[in-house]
Amino acid sequence: MAATAVATAGLDDVAAVGTGTPGVHAMQGRADDGTTVLALWSEELSTSVVVAPRGGREVEVTRRDVYGAEQDLTLAARGTEVPVTGSPVQLRVPAGARLQVRATEPFGEDVLAGRPVTVSSTHPDAGEAATITSGTFDVREPWRSGRLADGSVDPAPTVEIETGGPVTVDRIAVATAGIRCCTAGLRDYTVAVRAAAGGWRTVAAPSDQLWDRVALLEVDPLEITAVRVSVPWTEIRGTRVLDVNYSGVLGGPPTPFMPLVTESDWLVAVSAVRAWEPAG
Repeated sequence: MAATAVATAGLDDVAAVGTGTPGVHAMQGRADDGTTVLALWSEELSTSVVVAPRGGREVEVTRRDVYGAEQDLTLAARGTEVPVTGSPVQLRVPAGARLQVRATEPFGEDVLAGRPVTVSSTHPDAGEAATITSGTFDVREPWRSGRLADGSVDPAPTVEIETGGPVTVDRIAVATAGIRCCTAGLRDYTVAVRAAAGGWRTVAAPSDQLWDRVALLEVDPLEITAVRVSVPWTEIRGTRVLDVNYSGVLGGPPTPFMPLVTESDWLVAVSAVRAWEPAG
């Protein structure tokens, strides 16, 4: 809220604008000088949307970031692809002009929304596993790995979601916790799918994830019956540890206030796993 408030502060007649893109938001309003301002931001994923002028005529806009840096941008009559991240930007257009936003590539239905989730372990103070398929990246308390029922370390922290039958998907997204000061979250992991005929296949292996809370992964359309996210182990200074971001303080490695031990409790954090059918 603190980051996005500056993008809409001082505007009148502010209204939400649909983007057609999960996790991407837009607000449009009028500045004191009469110019129209469109604010764009995401829930910490790096992607893009198409911004187009209403009326079908090319328009010149000024792009301004949260630090006040500006650059000129021409929006074509049919729209121009504009990058979007978790850092809000303003697009300022001449008085009377209005902008519309659409997905760079349309999304179909989220086939994992509301589906049951199986996890290898859960920390008692973490969010419930069902949160992972709540249909949004905007989760306050993500699921976090814990220890096994006998108190031992979880040897393979894993999240698995059944689709309820064969479905075709072309995009999968995985969201972790915000990598703030002292919060652990995903760094290296694999995303696998189970084919309708059986058998698992790895379709993505994000690595060194730190700046983005959400990874939006494109895959060739394929028919699946389940999605699985797994976190591997690595070795740091001779100690076997989960390959996650241990905080934002040092850019991911364990900090002096987090003991270097072989542990699974609280370390793997997954806010959401989503998968979409091809549009149309």
